[in-house]
Order: sequence, then C-alpha cells, then structure tokens
Amino acid sequence: MTSAPAIFASSFHPHVGGVEEAVRQLATEQLRRGLTPVVVTNRYPKTLPAHERIDEMAVSRYAFRVPGAHWRHLVGWMAVAASTHALAARELKAYGADLVHVQCVSSNASYALSSSRALGAPLVVTMQGELTMDASQAYQRSLYLRKLWRRSLDAADVITGCSQFVLDEAEAVYGSFSGRARVIPNGIRLSEYTGTRPHPAPAPYVLGIGRMVTQKGFDLLIESFRTLSADWPEIHLLLAGDGPARSGLEAQVERLGLATRVDFRGSVGHERAVELLQNAEVFVLPSRHEPQGIVVLEAMAAGTPVVAARVGGVPEIVRDAENGLLFSGGDDDALAAAVQRVLTDDALRGRLVAAGRTTAAGYDWAPTTDAYLAAYADASR
Repeated sequence: MTSAPAIFASSFHPHVGGVEEAVRQLATEQLRRGLTPVVVTNRYPKTLPAHERIDEMAVSRYAFRVPGAHWRHLVGWMAVAASTHALAARELKAYGADLVHVQCVSSNASYALSSSRALGAPLVVTMQGELTMDASQAYQRSLYLRKLWRRSLDAADVITGCSQFVLDEAEAVYGSFSGRARVIPNGIRLSEYTGTRPHPAPAPYVLGIGRMVTQKGFDLLIESFRTLSADWPEIHLLLAGDGPARSGLEAQVERLGLATRVDFRGSVGHERAVELLQNAEVFVLPSRHEPQGIVVLEAMAAGTPVVAARVGGVPEIVRDAENGLLFSGGDDDALAAAVQRVLTDDALRGRLVAAGRTTAAGYDWAPTTDAYLAAYADASR
C-alpha cells in the first residue's frame, strides 16, 4: 500500500492554475488520510526555496531542464540535467517515496521517469489535456516533449485523464492504452464554498476567470458583452486572471468603448476567486478548448448559474438546460443569447443553480482521492 507518493507537478505554488490547484487538493486530502506525499516541481524562478512546507505538505523543487532549440538551453541541460536526476532520486529515496505520480506531462516527466526507475517505484501518469491546451503550443513545437510524453505513457503502470475527452484525444495519438487508462476528474473542496464572504461589488456583474490565453476565449466573452451591455446598462463584466493575451483584451475593450463596463482584476488567489464566484450573476466559460473545466464545478458549488462553451470535456459536466447552458464554441452571438436567458428567466436560473450544486457535490476531493488511491493500488500490483 502506497504511503508516500511523490507527486511530480508540471507547476505548483506560488504559481496558480488548474494543475496547481488539483495537486494542492490531492496532497491535502492524502495528508488528512495519514499519507505523507511530497510535491516535486520545477524550481522557477530560481529564487524559490529548494525545499519547504506549504500547508503541512512537503514541497521539493528542482531545475527541470530539458533540451531546447537554442544552444544555451541545450548547454544548460547537458551541464546540470544528470546531476538533477541523481539528486532528485537520492532525496526521494531518503524521503521514503514509494510511488511516482506525474500530474500533467511536461519537463517534470523526465525526472519522474528517472526517479521511478531509481526507486523501483510504480508510475502513475495523469494527463490534463497538455497535448492541445498548452498556451505556448509546446507539444506542437517540441519533438523532445512529444517523445517524452510517449515514453511516459509507455512506462506508466496506470494512466489517468481528467476527462474522457482527454483520454480519447491522447489515445488517438498514442494508440491503445491496453486497459491501463481510466478517467479521474479533477475535484473541488465543497467545504470551501460554504460560509465564505461574497465579494462586495458596486454593480452586478458577469464573471470570467482563467489564464488569459487564446484558448480561453476571453475575446469572445468581451465581444458578446458588447451585445449584452446595450440591454443591461447596470451590469458589468469582471475578468479575473492574467496572461500573455491580457494587453490585447484590454485593447479590445477600449476599441469597443467598454472601458467603464469591463473590470480586469488580474490574477486572484483561490479564496478571492470563491468570493467572486459567489456574487456573480452568471459565470461564463468561453473557452475554445477545455480538457475538463474545473472552474465550472467551482461556479456550481458557489451557487452561480453557468454558461459554458460546448468544447472538450465540458459537456461531461454541463448538461445543457439542466445544470448549465451550453453554446457552440467560438460563437459569441450564441454566448450572448445564453447569458440573456439566464438574466431574464428567474425560474431557469433557479433550476440551474439547484442542479449545479447537486452536480458539484459529486466532485468533492474525497471520492476523487479514493479514485487516485485505487489507481495507486493497481499500479503497485
């Protein structure tokens, strides 16, 4: 029975995002059950400590260098990679790590593979849609990453994906997983959505939260809000998050004459995000592509009606006109119409909120961790 899993995360605190939150919640629940997980992640920036404890969980950071196209990346990888592989394996052995779990295949996977071999430990690989969701299109640009992804899946004792969509997408590229794969969706901590203080807002608002990259579709949400703003002069659009697309989105808002109606809040922590969700009139997920859409579950748990794009793994959570409204991805007119329905139909709103809370209750981290521990047990056989 696994007691000390090493969770190799593609990214972790102080960075924020879906993978970071999933790893935090998984490690927290494992600690509650008496396991002693260690989160292993990239030491970036270099000023971060190599080892620390965050909310009682052990975190180890290493420079996860990989060969790159630029000669400096290649030289840096050749200079330190071998010693980093050895150091990580040595320290994990001293820690007593008895299973290696890759959460989202990136540069972390190379070091996870070598640690798994050195420890003689089973390997679980969890995919989070990395093949097509990476904002920088790393997999499209890097032959090394594509080979590393395949090597990781070759070596995995158990493969999991955050949605059936993610597994199907990966199997179409990799080939058959031969019964090694299963869906384990990312969960939420239901207790975090009760008893919190709703965000005080000077005006009612429609909310979008996420990293500001093209895949997330915030430009579509802004375009749809131009239509909504004429009929709803009291409602604002609040956007929480940051990323390389932000300056373009701000320029779009200026161009459309919406500067007084659209509020960019920048990156927000988890507690702040919960507050924003609880007071929103509608939460919108406008993504062009989405592996699962965990923020949809967060909105449901917060009691906020959801409007989401019918893309990726989202329809595995959102059932149209039952616990949310779906619109065709990329269609800003359809998005605006869906938000209008929620704003004008109180009976519909009430049904969506009630059904959303019921849906969210099925994704608590307790059953999600049960599923991971079952995967660990199968990997260890």
